[in-house]
Amino acid sequence: MRVVLVVPSLLLACSTATDTGGPDTAQPADTADTADTADTADTSETGDPLTPNLGFVLDGEWSGATLTLTWLDMSSLGSEALLVGDVLLSADADATPLLVEAPDVPVGDLFEIDPINLPGTLVAAYIPALHVDTDGDGVISADETFLGTTNTMAVFVSGVEPTSMGLGLGWTAMVLAEGDPLFVDPMTIPLSTNLLPDNEAHLGGTFKGETDGRRLALVSVMELNGGRPLDDLWGGELQSPWQIDLTEAPPSNHVTDLGFLGSDGALELVVDYQDLDGDGGYSTGDVPEYGACQGTDPVGLLWVPGSGDLAFAFSMAMQGLTPGWLAVNMGDAGGLMTNEEAAALVIDDGCVY
Repeated sequence: MRVVLVVPSLLLACSTATDTGGPDTAQPADTADTADTADTADTSETGDPLTPNLGFVLDGEWSGATLTLTWLDMSSLGSEALLVGDVLLSADADATPLLVEAPDVPVGDLFEIDPINLPGTLVAAYIPALHVDTDGDGVISADETFLGTTNTMAVFVSGVEPTSMGLGLGWTAMVLAEGDPLFVDPMTIPLSTNLLPDNEAHLGGTFKGETDGRRLALVSVMELNGGRPLDDLWGGELQSPWQIDLTEAPPSNHVTDLGFLGSDGALELVVDYQDLDGDGGYSTGDVPEYGACQGTDPVGLLWVPGSGDLAFAFSMAMQGLTPGWLAVNMGDAGGLMTNEEAAALVIDDGCVY
């Protein structure tokens, strides 16, 4: 059985790209240049008292994490390629509110926000994010993933003071939202651990027909498309109503490059089949009958790992997505499904892959 996937783009609104000018994009900063620019202790590295100019209200399992501020090319917002650059600040997340003293902003990070209405007003924007810095280098590393980020950017204003916007020069915070910019208190920027993986998944529904002798399995799309046999993530006798529950991430051999996702991941499909070889699981010698559908659209379970790519992680957070298992409608106009929708699927002769 070969599965032809039609999966709507879920996460491609913000993907890392390479900039052609200005700061290096999507590359961690050299820790000698950037990671030592701030400290959350009472004194700076020179022994002088800190003068906090940014504050973060942390929520979730943040203890022991590291806060970073990474340059964002605001002109790339809304495009298919979100551009990010060097880390301006790295600090231990050891309290909430977390008060830090951001260093001077590099000239190359500044750009003229509105040459027509605000000539000479320059801004630089930075994405706050949290990760567990296991190697202690102050920036995200290959084996580290982001725990959380926010739609409230730390923004530095320079040049001509934008009095028409009610802003002064120096640090402020801006909420990324539709409509006019919303500026808020830079000492109370909210930041939660909204990117912790959720490895629980639940699918359920009904079967129209006789269940005798039939089985149900959750099978990797790689195997269904003629790849090597892989262990089913779930299997059992077909009943009506039926339910599939997962509580763990998939094995590594289920994870592959998913082009539509812009990342590695796993895609698993519900298969109703006749167990002809009697081995108790789905195999190439068995006869698959139907899948699980929402209406007539096939449904799958997509597993998205935590990411160390800030553009990808930021995109997920801005769409309200969490790494881990996601139930997806794979029809032409499909997308993410609610828990209620994922529990009301149907298996019948109108649902085939």
